[in-house]
Amino acid sequence: MDRTIQELVSLLVNSTGSKELQDRHGTFSHHVHRLLALLNHPDPVHLSDSELSTHVEAVVFHCMLLAEMCRADLKQDLVKRCCVLLRLRKSICCHISQQEGWTMPSWGESSLQEKCHTMGKEVEDLDKAVLKATLHQILNTFSEAKEPLRQLVEEGGLLKKLQPLTATFFAHAQQMLRVADFVLARCTKTRTAREIHDSLEYLKSLLASLPPALTEMSRNPTHMSTAQQLQSLYHAWAGTTESLLQCFEETVSMHEFLKLSIQEMAKHKEWCDKALQSQDPKRLSKHATSLTSWARWVAEAAARYVDRTTDPIFRNGLLVWIEQLAKAILELKAAKALCTEQCSCLQTRDVFSRTMSCLMDTPRADLLSVADHLLVLTSDAVDSASQLFQSHQDKRHLHLDSIEGRVDSAALQAAIPPLYSPKTASETRSTFFASSPGKQEREDRERMQGGASRMSQMTKDMAVRMLHMTQFLRKKGPITSKEQLVACAKQIASDGQAFVTFGRIIAKMCLDKRCSAELLCATEQTHTISSQLTIVARVKAVTAESKSSSELLVSNAQNLIQAVLHLLKATEAACIKLVHFPFHIWRVAAPHWRPLFGNSPCQS
Repeated sequence: MDRTIQELVSLLVNSTGSKELQDRHGTFSHHVHRLLALLNHPDPVHLSDSELSTHVEAVVFHCMLLAEMCRADLKQDLVKRCCVLLRLRKSICCHISQQEGWTMPSWGESSLQEKCHTMGKEVEDLDKAVLKATLHQILNTFSEAKEPLRQLVEEGGLLKKLQPLTATFFAHAQQMLRVADFVLARCTKTRTAREIHDSLEYLKSLLASLPPALTEMSRNPTHMSTAQQLQSLYHAWAGTTESLLQCFEETVSMHEFLKLSIQEMAKHKEWCDKALQSQDPKRLSKHATSLTSWARWVAEAAARYVDRTTDPIFRNGLLVWIEQLAKAILELKAAKALCTEQCSCLQTRDVFSRTMSCLMDTPRADLLSVADHLLVLTSDAVDSASQLFQSHQDKRHLHLDSIEGRVDSAALQAAIPPLYSPKTASETRSTFFASSPGKQEREDRERMQGGASRMSQMTKDMAVRMLHMTQFLRKKGPITSKEQLVACAKQIASDGQAFVTFGRIIAKMCLDKRCSAELLCATEQTHTISSQLTIVARVKAVTAESKSSSELLVSNAQNLIQAVLHLLKATEAACIKLVHFPFHIWRVAAPHWRPLFGNSPCQS
């Protein structure tokens, strides 16, 4: 395998003229894009010249350089895919050269399109394989990027340990720089590429300043200024590698990153299971460490992604998931330490296996499950709608004090000053509802009395009931009978009607006709689904128990939850254009105030 890689690289070096990756960022992505463009719209004129071969050779060259650094299975996968790509390139070129003598060009064009389609699919698969291999290199290199330098700084005064530690650190640093080159070749964002380039230049300057500092430290171990210089260098190195890792994560979509990460975690879990069966503590420790490293990286990447996302619903869902994953990682570490010491103990192996399964269930189920996280998702949406219900915006960024009621209040209270007392807010709400004429308005007022607190509590109750219904399908949770399931569904439907009332009130007060129409549409959709859930629950109550009918009931309840989320988002938009009442008390935000997140719903 290594000889094959060297042969391919040597052949491609002759045509590319250099073994190093080009300095311009996004070179690999550019060649892949151009190659797919040629194959998706095959034109014999363009395919016959050197353009096809140029892009194929550049892509294969990148893959071979990457394969040199990869573990055996990834290396073999890259080499096989590159060989297939080269064979398809040769087949297409031969096809075009022979096409001139054919008397049936239509048949020849059809055959060429099939070959180009096949090659295009191979290019897409190869691109995914390269992404997976690149993520592996990032994890293997940057997960412990600070450790070699930390050991070197701590042992800098001991001359006997200095040489091997220095060699280890510089070898690891060169590996980091090389991995960064591969990431740059994929990066198509100019700003991100510039940040990666600047970080790499700074790392190189830190590398150049390290030998003199270590030499001075070895000569005079008690010199405090040199020790402080080494500590400063270590912190600068750690901060720069952290920034690089964030830039790397921006080159790939979060969805693709999570998908590949979960696949790799599943693979390491399978290897851990095999090591458990064979009672091999060394292999078990190796793959369990890799599994933990992937999980930790996923949690850290998601935590960094939380800081960039502006969607409060998605943000709070990620926060819950990150917390669960971090807890599962700690449990797996403890189980791994116990199992490697007592690998022959059946009970210990069972504990480790259950802990590992729990870790895998977290990203697979909880990340994508709306029901399991509905408590956090919907309560945040309701609070946002309630804030906007009591707020108005103009060019001077005016706010009401209801902003203080978000789910993540600890962070927001530090950034957003209270505008007036809760008592005043309560009096304002009472005045507003008292001003709504008509019998229907009075009924709505009585139903909605209590404002944001009641709506928020209702949302939490819906979330808990939805979670219990979902657990019932898995034979878990507090619901144990059909009657309890039906009662839970009916209560969710009743709560859904409360949100319908909430939406109608806001729509009546909204000055923007388009926002009001969209909100009314969402409100009527919620009303329809809520009524449908009530009907399904009644039918379920009088029919025999069956799994399919329970699944139908839960599915309708989930549809209602999604409709409520949509209604709340429409409410947020409509609340911006509420009628301005004279009794509203406004206060201009402090000049230094800035929203905690990018696109705050309370910013005009």
